[in-house]
Amino acid sequence: MQPKDIQKSCLHESTHAAIAWVRGLKIRELNISEDRWSSGGPEEGSYLFCDIQGTAMTHVGKLTSKDIIDRIMVHLSPQAFSKDLAGDGADADIESAMRFLSFGSVTDPKARELIESARELEGSPDAAKRFYERHKSMVQDVFDDPKIRSVTKSLAKHLEAVETMSGVEVAQFLEEVHGEPYPKDAVPSREQPVSFRNEQSLAGAIAAVSGLTKAAREILNLARVRDEDEENTQESLMVKLLAIQFATE
Repeated sequence: MQPKDIQKSCLHESTHAAIAWVRGLKIRELNISEDRWSSGGPEEGSYLFCDIQGTAMTHVGKLTSKDIIDRIMVHLSPQAFSKDLAGDGADADIESAMRFLSFGSVTDPKARELIESARELEGSPDAAKRFYERHKSMVQDVFDDPKIRSVTKSLAKHLEAVETMSGVEVAQFLEEVHGEPYPKDAVPSREQPVSFRNEQSLAGAIAAVSGLTKAAREILNLARVRDEDEENTQESLMVKLLAIQFATE
């Protein structure tokens, strides 16, 4: 990508992460590295992602109204930040949010109302625009906070430099730049998930949290974590790490 496109992509993904943080969602990983792919595989652009954990970002379990609002806000964040519906990736983000709502299973009347309002737009030639106009204010209200807007820009610049960040690293960065008090629903960095999809993120996060020895960190850096065997690899690594830590104490 050209430098200007990289900057746009970093800001795009960082707006997703900032809204997720404010809304109390857990972030697995933030990435613009072409060496990393999202779960969709090596298609063009699939390495640009903000991987978020929870019911709001999956199709597992019944959805509450908060789950639905979380999903809408995360997906509309790049456009709400720039106040430009035609921004890069707008259609894909909005269509993803609408697709999610088209078959959701809900738990409360407010959630049902949100889903039905999205279904009303199905088949309309300007569905994405109408969906965005209907929901944009709640996301723009977040970015109207100068501090949130500033930390989002700072995160984008940092992501451009490092290319890949685990959820722990994203939250730590946002906490440091934002300062206390944090947004009331923000999940503390110590409770963010460690990404096991990237060996460098794994090594850095576990070494930082566990205070492992140099030898343990070196073994982690050499380990290759593969998505297709993620669970077994993760378990194997943790057993080795515990053995190393026990042996060196």
